[in-house]
Amino acid sequence: MRKDTFQATFLGLLFMYLALIVLVLLFSTRLIPDLSQGYTTQGWILLLLALFFLLFLLGMVGLNILRLLRDRHSRKPGVRFKVRLVGFFILISAVSSIPQGVLSVSFLNSAVNTIFHPSLREALEGGLSIAITYYDEKIEHIRSIGRNRFAQQVLERPDRGTSRAWNDLRSLYPDLSAYQVFSGRGVPLFFAGNTALSLEGQAALSSPEGLSPRETKSGGVTILRFKQVIGTDPNRPIVILSFTLPESFDRNAERITTTLNTFTQLEQHRTRFNATVIIVYSFFAFPLLLLSILVSFLLSDEIIRPIVNIEEATRRVAEGDFSYRILSRSRDDLFHLAESFNRMVTELEKSRRTLVQTEKVTAWQEIAQQLAHEIKNPLTPIKLSAERLLKKYQEDREHFDRILQSSVETILKETHSLDKLLREFKDFSRLPTPVMRPVPLKQIVEEAIQGYKYTPRIRITVDPIPDSLILMADADQIRQMFTNLLTNSIEAMPEGGDIRIRADLVKKGNTRYCRILVSDTGVGISEEYKNLVFNPYFTTKAQGTGLGLSIVERIIFDHKGQIWFESEQGKGTTFFIDLPLESGE
Repeated sequence: MRKDTFQATFLGLLFMYLALIVLVLLFSTRLIPDLSQGYTTQGWILLLLALFFLLFLLGMVGLNILRLLRDRHSRKPGVRFKVRLVGFFILISAVSSIPQGVLSVSFLNSAVNTIFHPSLREALEGGLSIAITYYDEKIEHIRSIGRNRFAQQVLERPDRGTSRAWNDLRSLYPDLSAYQVFSGRGVPLFFAGNTALSLEGQAALSSPEGLSPRETKSGGVTILRFKQVIGTDPNRPIVILSFTLPESFDRNAERITTTLNTFTQLEQHRTRFNATVIIVYSFFAFPLLLLSILVSFLLSDEIIRPIVNIEEATRRVAEGDFSYRILSRSRDDLFHLAESFNRMVTELEKSRRTLVQTEKVTAWQEIAQQLAHEIKNPLTPIKLSAERLLKKYQEDREHFDRILQSSVETILKETHSLDKLLREFKDFSRLPTPVMRPVPLKQIVEEAIQGYKYTPRIRITVDPIPDSLILMADADQIRQMFTNLLTNSIEAMPEGGDIRIRADLVKKGNTRYCRILVSDTGVGISEEYKNLVFNPYFTTKAQGTGLGLSIVERIIFDHKGQIWFESEQGKGTTFFIDLPLESGE
């Protein structure tokens, strides 16, 4: 897993974790209202979101488990270690969550028992009872004004509209907040007390005699008024006495009543309340466990990545690819191991090159012997023809003309074969040092296939090659490489077939390569010959010299590249050529 992929996955898991916290907070804030009032639209929406989120997490975990099982079935490198790591992480998450779950459930039961303790109901009912009693006593206290002989004497005195009367009434009723006297027509005659409680004359005339309905002013002030008409005269005066309840009395009494009603409803659904609280906790705990499992998959991939890279590198080196290197971040714990492995592979590659060079020397010795043998073959008929001519000339000059032509034709034929053999050997042994220049690969391929386009029963296909693909190479030698490979493919398809050429960009270590593929649908190469195809003078063709693929290998070697092939008898052969995009030293 690459670093950017790991970071993106980690951020995704972090986002899901935050989304889980938000959902739990929203869901928990709707718990008690929905229990006491029934589920609302918002509650159902939150419930659907919670279920969708849970199903999404289950799907993600299931997908990762299926991927893990598939990797295990295909015996992917590191999969056994990954299974153990994931199992270990899940076990740790489960073991750590069990005590937390037991503690949380126990705490929730204790909290629920405390909430529904009988003393709490008694306290609420007692508070409500005190409020009602206080209110009833207040009403009765105000109504007693009409029966209080001393209060009536003060109200019926001629100086009722004076401060003296106000003070006398205050001595009888200390909770009196305001005192007003109106004429029979509603004209204000006297006022004392809290000005905020003053009453307009018209309101005083229209209000009923005795205790008036209570009023609530802005700010939560509740007012109780007592009205009394003095005497029997039509213009008899009106007296208004105003009392106030404690500030926010109504609001607090309403809160006590609402709380008691909610408590009663919750107490009736106590079992449902316990189950709902446990469900809310489970909704948080179970997705959290699923997130832990997803994190375990992510971390296991990150942990086994260097091990898988080393295993892959070991396999590639064992297959003969000594250009493979392990790329490791500088802060990885296995960085030094990767560096040691890369140094080891570099040394192995140097040793391999030395061994290859030694084998080349041995091969040249074999070539010399083979060349001597090949030269000796045409020299024998040349010598015999010359001796035959000489003998015939000396012994029978009259019939000399009859054997002259056949002997000379034999000599010329064998001389031509000898000249061709020496010329090819010269081309192979004295390939010039490549002159590296920027070369467009597309142009070279088009020039190389030009002479083979109209070969009977042969179809050549070239996958699109971008114009921007430029090699640092010798154009003539690369063109000869393609020519030899095309010739080899055509000779492998006597009944006709398809040839395909394509080019890709690859990176091995810190070097970028152009990987060229030349594939055919010919007869293929048998297993017994696969190790010999690049040897000089090795050929399975009657008219072949065995130098074509050797020249190709030499060209690629001089360009600091690599060549290998894959072949299956009856299906065809594919040659792979890696050429560096930068000029090698």
